[in-house]
Amino acid sequence: MIVMKNFLLIILFILLYSCNQTAKPVKHENDISNNIVSNKELDCSLTEIVMEDCHVKEKLPSDREILKLLQGVWALNTDDNALFYIKEKTLIYTEEQTKPIKIDINDGYLVINGDVSVKCEILRINNDTLYFIDEFSDDTTKLYKRRTPSD
Repeated sequence: MIVMKNFLLIILFILLYSCNQTAKPVKHENDISNNIVSNKELDCSLTEIVMEDCHVKEKLPSDREILKLLQGVWALNTDDNALFYIKEKTLIYTEEQTKPIKIDINDGYLVINGDVSVKCEILRINNDTLYFIDEFSDDTTKLYKRRTPSD
């Protein structure tokens, strides 16, 4: 009987002691909380599909290099007809245009100096693609550079 009382006291003591201890979280190998990222990181680190909705500006090349990358024919995708082409500092629309339009690159912005001046923030540019947001829209536009026979 005394042994039984001592045994119960020990168990009671262990229970009381363990209830006062703060639990430390245990990280498991497959715990998804290890992979939590902010919305900004998630939105802008996925594939180009998500990039179309991403408004985070990448580190851009110099304005001179941007102008060099802009040279050529641009379209909405690789199959459609061209929207415009850029030669030096001139933008020429492929349809419905009476005269060439002068462009400037200023601190990562493409400025189109037509009848109405339009400022487009360049988010990303490389040899094949251009992502930008114009001042009249919150949507990111993605254009593809078309290959020409001289390429």
